[in-house]
Amino acid sequence: MTVLPAGSVVGDVTAPWREEPVPIVTTRALSGLVMAGIRIALSSHLLRLAGSAVRRGEQIGTLSATGITGTSSTGLAAARSGSGAGVAWRLTRL
Repeated sequence: MTVLPAGSVVGDVTAPWREEPVPIVTTRALSGLVMAGIRIALSSHLLRLAGSAVRRGEQIGTLSATGITGTSSTGLAAARSGSGAGVAWRLTRL
């Protein structure tokens, strides 16, 4: 059973200095055997600090699933690039 296909949008990163959020996608599929009636739980761990720039395809965290036997974790990557806080934005927020 495929729980999440590769490239699934699982969240986004927003910042007050960006016009649009940066989507976060899975880098590979989460799939495996699931027993009938088992609840699958997902948990994420982000590696990037707030205020930093991200590049398209850059790994920014991991997503893990419990309740499946098989591929139970995957990387999370930025689906597009996003800028960090610029000097003007930082200076006006001291």
